[in-house]
Amino acid sequence: MSLPPTTNSPIFNSSFYLGSNDYLTIADKRYQKLGGTGVFSSLSVAGGLDCGSLTIGGSIVDLSSLSGVTAGTITASKLVMVDANKDVSSFRNLTATNFYGIIQTSAQPNITSLGTLSSLTVSGSIAGTLSTATQPNITSLGTLSSLTVSGSIAGTLSTAAQPNITSLGTLTSLNVSGLISGTLSTATQPNITSLGTLSSLSLSGGGITHTQSAGGNVASFTKSAAVSTFTVGIASSGGACDLRTTTANDLYFGANNTRRFAIKSGGNVGINTTSPSYQLDVSGSFNSTSFYMNGTLVTATASDLNSACRQQFPQTSTIFYDEVAAIHALQRHW
Repeated sequence: MSLPPTTNSPIFNSSFYLGSNDYLTIADKRYQKLGGTGVFSSLSVAGGLDCGSLTIGGSIVDLSSLSGVTAGTITASKLVMVDANKDVSSFRNLTATNFYGIIQTSAQPNITSLGTLSSLTVSGSIAGTLSTATQPNITSLGTLSSLTVSGSIAGTLSTAAQPNITSLGTLTSLNVSGLISGTLSTATQPNITSLGTLSSLSLSGGGITHTQSAGGNVASFTKSAAVSTFTVGIASSGGACDLRTTTANDLYFGANNTRRFAIKSGGNVGINTTSPSYQLDVSGSFNSTSFYMNGTLVTATASDLNSACRQQFPQTSTIFYDEVAAIHALQRHW
């Protein structure tokens, strides 16, 4: 392919200017060049440039997408240009394969879903209901005004002191390594098999009900120094019940905050005395409808005994009277 001959103008001017009413027409449309060889080195247009099409770097520019562009406002089928504050508005939908860097956004009430996030940092608050699939890697949460879980919280729930937990659902197990302070209110718990050391235990309900199939101790109380143990037990057969000390210590029953009945470790029993000297020692009056001596019923009435003749006998003598107040027998004990 050969080029047409070059024609040199006889008039040389290093700068060529056109007036405001002038124009330049290049008639040969096959090879149109201004400066350089084959391409424009530069083209400066002070006014408007009217062309049918524009090609940049070998690609045709869609000039219609440039027409009517407003900085900061998104228009359908137009290029997007940010305003002086680098803001843009009127997005309807935004689909992105990847976002890199930091996304800063104001309140977004209509974000309905997010893909997999490697991390999420929220400096403010997440309001409403946060619905999420299984999240094994959530290691901590800030202050929650409330937390509702419709499924299960599996694993170990490690938490600092929570004074405001007022109720818990059904727990298959509960392990506490520290202390449960305050008042523990609970419904009937048939499966509590043991309790640790309690400094005190108060029951305001119907008391303690215990049922066991075999005999043995129902309750056992031991002094901290293990000097004495008091047990409440049920016999293996016959239904007898036991209140006893399991060591060589006395057993007392009281009323009005005073000991009134004593069973000494040796077997002596005292009524209204805590130091009985006999098998039965009563400090005070004794009243009985009948009286047996060595298995024999004593038939003398109180009147007979009170009206008996008082005579002087040695201290070791024993006197028996019959119903007519006659001396029945006199036996001297040496």
